[in-house]
Amino acid sequence: MSITRQLPGEKTAVVEWQLTSPFNDAGFDGMEGEDAQGEENMEPAEATDFTVTVENKAGQGLIFYCSTAAGEGHRYVIGNCRAFTSVAEKESASSYNGPEFEDLDDNMQEAFDEYLAEVGLTDAVCDFIDATALDKEQREYMRWLSQLKAVVGGN
Repeated sequence: MSITRQLPGEKTAVVEWQLTSPFNDAGFDGMEGEDAQGEENMEPAEATDFTVTVENKAGQGLIFYCSTAAGEGHRYVIGNCRAFTSVAEKESASSYNGPEFEDLDDNMQEAFDEYLAEVGLTDAVCDFIDATALDKEQREYMRWLSQLKAVVGGN
């Protein structure tokens, strides 16, 4: 799924994400048993991986690899930021994805956060990403149940 936005200066921002699954490893980070207060924590961690690509007409740009984060305020975390200067470099699987975001200088981290806010990455967009990813997962599950019924039930 994706959202595209035209930016000033002949740039385009594209946010892309996939459906989430309650069965992937990242989906159960919060299910370790007990939380800090000693209460059982059986809620799966809710996060959706997504990318934000900002590209100019010449085919140069940045790809931010992010995940949504639960809570109020800052609703996403940046994992890496990859720079590219051509379409071939953008699409290359062997291109360097950049250092871990947390290893960058604090000023650079803040600048990237501000840049993403300028291109339109807001809490509302993160809420939309999470909601549509979950909705798509539910629709896929219902489709699977129907297929299962047709195969097993014979009707």
